[in-house]
Amino acid sequence: MESAPSSPKSYKSSANLSTAAEAVSKMTGSGMELVVYEKTGIGNGSQSNNPWLQELPDPVSKVTWDNYIAVSPKDAREKSWQQGNMLQVKANGVTEKFPVYIQPGQTPGTVSIAVGYGRTKTGKVADNVGRNAYPFVMMKDGSMQYFATGVEISKTVDADYVLASTQTHHTMMGRAIVKETTLEEFIKNPKAGNEEELFGVRVGKLESKKEAKDVNLWNDHEVGNHHWGMSIDLNSCIGCGACVVACTAENNVPVVGKEEVMRSREMHWIRIDRYFSSDFDPKEGEQGDIKKMENPSDMPKVVFQPVMCQHCAHAPCETVCPVIATSHSSEGMNQMIYNRCVGTR
Repeated sequence: MESAPSSPKSYKSSANLSTAAEAVSKMTGSGMELVVYEKTGIGNGSQSNNPWLQELPDPVSKVTWDNYIAVSPKDAREKSWQQGNMLQVKANGVTEKFPVYIQPGQTPGTVSIAVGYGRTKTGKVADNVGRNAYPFVMMKDGSMQYFATGVEISKTVDADYVLASTQTHHTMMGRAIVKETTLEEFIKNPKAGNEEELFGVRVGKLESKKEAKDVNLWNDHEVGNHHWGMSIDLNSCIGCGACVVACTAENNVPVVGKEEVMRSREMHWIRIDRYFSSDFDPKEGEQGDIKKMENPSDMPKVVFQPVMCQHCAHAPCETVCPVIATSHSSEGMNQMIYNRCVGTR
């Protein structure tokens, strides 16, 4: 049988939600404040033995296979905390150690820890992955209290802990990787924010300027009566990663584990890139300070960009398959002949 994490301390079951909400709103405290939350993938931990969920990058931190204590860049600078330092956390009569993750956007004076980790006897995937944060949750005034005030946090002498992240660059470095515009500008000019760029192409001694669609390593596929494709509404995308897990399940994409993620060998066919704004983004026409542009703002704006598998265009799997198990249809679809595949990946 599975062994659930330690339960919050028991209290009387009768509860008046209005009274509880009013009591919470009046609470005040001093010192650091701890917020305990659920990650998008792992949730409360009931499905933590599923490796797809463990390897799904957190939408904001992009960390896999772990929970951590997220702190603001301002607090990290003031307390000389570095990424991966082990911190001891004392709250609600509970003491536990967590690796620190410096999270842009975290409110100074607060820290946050995800539940659903640190379980035992759940299976070979989730056993002892991360650390149990449930003991920090208390019952008070008839409701579960997922925060604590007056939290004591101190750096330990333990060795630094390595977190496995799928994205270690946090800003667009002054490049317009994600195209943005306003509705007002789009109405005036449908290409606003997505102006065509010309690339220099040299053939022998001759150089010419071409549009990106004309610069190609491969011959274009013939287009029949239909041409299928996929479009994503970036105004709606919140970076949750549900499509990443769905793709993994549908296509039997391998899970590689924490050690291989640390080597940048994750195998997701779809990924969700996340970019923070920077206080040092250069103005148009300015070079800017490259080193400074790497640093996200303490309280940044965030954009998400799904990066697809390219099946509708020049799927890289088609050009490398040694037994021609993958091909392209006349309608632009990447096709798979399963009984021809020998599994070279």
